[in-house]
Amino acid sequence: MRLLHYFELPEVSDGKVYHRAGAHADWDFLTLLFEKEGQNGLEICPGREVVSGLGIGDEWTKVEATTGEIVCNIGDVLMSWSDDRFKSTIHRFKAPCDPHDYFGDRYSIAYFNHPSKDILV
Repeated sequence: MRLLHYFELPEVSDGKVYHRAGAHADWDFLTLLFEKEGQNGLEICPGREVVSGLGIGDEWTKVEATTGEIVCNIGDVLMSWSDDRFKSTIHRFKAPCDPHDYFGDRYSIAYFNHPSKDILV
């Protein structure tokens, strides 16, 4: 489990888009993300294939943070175990850089589920 705290940022709008975490897929089995309402930033790239260059040029979908809801990301281990039936979720975290973004402190909890190394699959 990882408790994440991103510090408040000054409201700068220079027309550029910044990211707190670039495009990636989690390598674990499953990731659960707990976020607070209004503290958005998570973007996913639905339908992205593993070989597409980490979502460069792909369309990104914003995920609205809602208190009490859990975002569930499939990881590379589950993708492998399901023979690619379930695709790992390519995602990134956008830093606030637009006037309508939330620039205050941002908190979230990420729970990474890893299978036991002692288990034979």
